[in-house]
Amino acid sequence: MFGKNIVISQYIEPSGSLKIVDLFYTIQGEGPYNGMPSVFVRLAGCNLRCSWCDTDFETGAKVRELGNLIELIQVAANHRTKLVVITGGEPLLQNIVPLIKELTRRQYRVQIETAGTIWVPLLEECDITLVCSPKTGKVNKEILNRCKHFKYVVGMGDTVTEEGHIVTATQPGAKPMALARPKDGTTIWIQPRDDHNMERNAENLKFAADLCLAHGYRMGVQLHKLIGVE
Repeated sequence: MFGKNIVISQYIEPSGSLKIVDLFYTIQGEGPYNGMPSVFVRLAGCNLRCSWCDTDFETGAKVRELGNLIELIQVAANHRTKLVVITGGEPLLQNIVPLIKELTRRQYRVQIETAGTIWVPLLEECDITLVCSPKTGKVNKEILNRCKHFKYVVGMGDTVTEEGHIVTATQPGAKPMALARPKDGTTIWIQPRDDHNMERNAENLKFAADLCLAHGYRMGVQLHKLIGVE
């Protein structure tokens, strides 16, 4: 969307129906389940406008009832995986709790990828793996208390403090800020930003690798893009 998306607010649908942009079988290319086959459920909408975001989370959005969504996930998985990744946009804009509870009942593992600015009521009752990728200076306290994996997307031009804190501007026209930090003991992943330019991407990759070496962070390289899958 490259910062041109419509910013929306959280909307909680009690029935558990969700507005979905895409659902597909792929290989998880980032974070703690890197390399594992998974079913991606991409929810519509975001409450932020990240200037470098290249994900289309608006086009073709359809409302799916919970029962229909479970069927689509099972068909996509086809007994090949028990990992479902719920992403966006910002997946915590919608009521994902009924979906997660039903997936858990069916023995699926669920990973959620969020920018961490908001929380869904009763999500604390769910068995999930949270991956937070901060885009602002603060994250929701529930995210901070529960998330064990923080991911930072970085590129040349970002500033890194002596303590390894990343200072950057993610929103169009915004001033650089120190991105939110996790509690001690949280795994920190560093991912080079995709600027859709080979020379620039090479610089971003080196910048990310140097940051990992300097501060003991884990490196992530969007494996799915390297092997040419969605």
